[in-house]
Amino acid sequence: LQAFSRDLPEFDKFYSILIQLESGGKTNVIGDHGLAIGEAQIHKAYFLDAQQFNKNLSKYSYSNCFDSAVSKLVVKSYLLRYSKSNDWGEWARIHNSGPSWRNKKDLTNNYWRKFRKIARI
Repeated sequence: LQAFSRDLPEFDKFYSILIQLESGGKTNVIGDHGLAIGEAQIHKAYFLDAQQFNKNLSKYSYSNCFDSAVSKLVVKSYLLRYSKSNDWGEWARIHNSGPSWRNKKDLTNNYWRKFRKIARI
């Protein structure tokens, strides 16, 4: 769907773990009291943020996050915007808590622990 100026090594593997944690890999999920959708449980603000970074997402609406390929592109765009590393821990925490996750790292510890359990790392 999109070529990026930088790649995220092993993003596909990361993403497959992420969606297991978020939705059990189901694409038609609505969660977080109706605020998050799709397999990656994307919030509207997250989508709009990724869309602002990756102009190729402008052809999609938030409801397209139910589509696996769009959801994956949204997550990748968001991570490319806010992470300069290739660290899965940082990626998971950014996905879970946003770009200011370092200010609330204690709130992301449980999420990272669950991610590692699924990933067996």
